[in-house]
Amino acid sequence: MSEPASIPDRSEAVTAEWLSDALATSVGTEVTKVEVLDQHSGTTGRMRLGLEYAGAGDGPESVFVKLAPFDESQRQLVAVTDMGRREARFYEGPALEAPLRIPRPYFATHGDDPSEYVMVLEDLSASGCTFTTRLEPHGPERVGQLIESLARLHAHFWDDSRFGDELSWVQPAMRGPFGAKLIGNAREQFADQFPPVFAALCDLYVEHHARIAELWDEGEQTLIHGDTHAGNQFVDDGQVGLYDWAVISRSPGIRDVAIYLGNSCPAELREEGQEEWLGRYRRVLVEAEVDAPSAEVLWNRYRMGVLYAWVAATTTASMGSKWQPIEVGMTGMTRATDACADLETVEAIRAAL
Repeated sequence: MSEPASIPDRSEAVTAEWLSDALATSVGTEVTKVEVLDQHSGTTGRMRLGLEYAGAGDGPESVFVKLAPFDESQRQLVAVTDMGRREARFYEGPALEAPLRIPRPYFATHGDDPSEYVMVLEDLSASGCTFTTRLEPHGPERVGQLIESLARLHAHFWDDSRFGDELSWVQPAMRGPFGAKLIGNAREQFADQFPPVFAALCDLYVEHHARIAELWDEGEQTLIHGDTHAGNQFVDDGQVGLYDWAVISRSPGIRDVAIYLGNSCPAELREEGQEEWLGRYRRVLVEAEVDAPSAEVLWNRYRMGVLYAWVAATTTASMGSKWQPIEVGMTGMTRATDACADLETVEAIRAAL
């Protein structure tokens, strides 16, 4: 990919001239006009732009641009996590070989500072893709397709030797005491609304969060999406894809499976299909000729991994509607609490401590 003269730090800096430079390799024609179709700022700045080209340019009619948040306080918060540069690095490199449907990257780059990054991506809406949320039901066919796509992704990067050099930036999942603090807040807010297992999960995680993070990372290392809930999925002509790769990490692949089944899959559907889906996941790994864990090992990791799905949903709910609408957080937290109870996750974690 070509390297524009600068990384834009605000929406006004994404000009026709800058885009012409950024798209020189992937599109190869001059952008003459830019129209802002939509823009907003959260964990990143997001812009949907309509483009016009010189002559008979055949580039995309619109693109989706991600850059640092427009609000300075939000920019500082996101810089601490380095999520923006992590996602840009994904689109610069691993995305080009990832064997599943993702937004096409036209351009991506990052700088030395955690707030320096930009991505020019396929406008999925213009491509006819549809989007789903954690609030709507998902059929078993779609769940199975997602599980198989994740298995292909994980098999491709399974114990990849490049984790020691060119992919060394793909680190284990983020961890630290902040999540435990939010879980403590969630216990105060929600424990009286849930069965006793909720309080037990809170106490377990607050007391042992550092060791639990180590347990989640035990086993083969591969590239994982890290946030596979339904709100990060899209469907293109029946094919399930994933976007928002900001928490990409290096970990056992079953973690991606546990995140989705734990807080986005309705309880009845998960209970009916989880054993079959884990079997399909392992079968794809075996067919890819990687050293797949046994079915028993995968099942035990899955039981412990749904706690990660619970932590993600519960920390989100603890923030009210600051990170997600509260009904989204509550739905995910309810599903994940049910999953942890059904799979006896507290017992599995305690046995491994």
